[in-house]
Amino acid sequence: MSASKLNGGTLSPGTYSVGLVTPTNSNFIVGSSNNAGWAASPTGGSGSVTFTAVTSNHITGTFTFDAAPTTGTASGTLQVRSGKFDLSF
Repeated sequence: MSASKLNGGTLSPGTYSVGLVTPTNSNFIVGSSNNAGWAASPTGGSGSVTFTAVTSNHITGTFTFDAAPTTGTASGTLQVRSGKFDLSF
C-alpha cells in the first residue's frame, strides 16, 4: 500500500469517526437547491467513513452520517445510510 496523506499521517483502510468526536478536518456537508444545509462536523452531527482500499491513485469505501441542520431552510436531522465511493485520482 502506498502512503497517502490524511492530516499529515498515513491513510490506511479502517473506519474513521466524523463529527463532535474529531474536531479537526472531519466534516460531512450536504446542501440542497432550496438554500438548506446540513452538516456532521465539530459543531454537531456524527458519522463515519470507512476506507476499504487505498492505493497511490485509487480509494474505495463507505460512509454513513446523521447531519444537523446548519443553514437556510434546513430542519430536522438528515440521515444518510450506506453511502459508497470509488475514486481514482
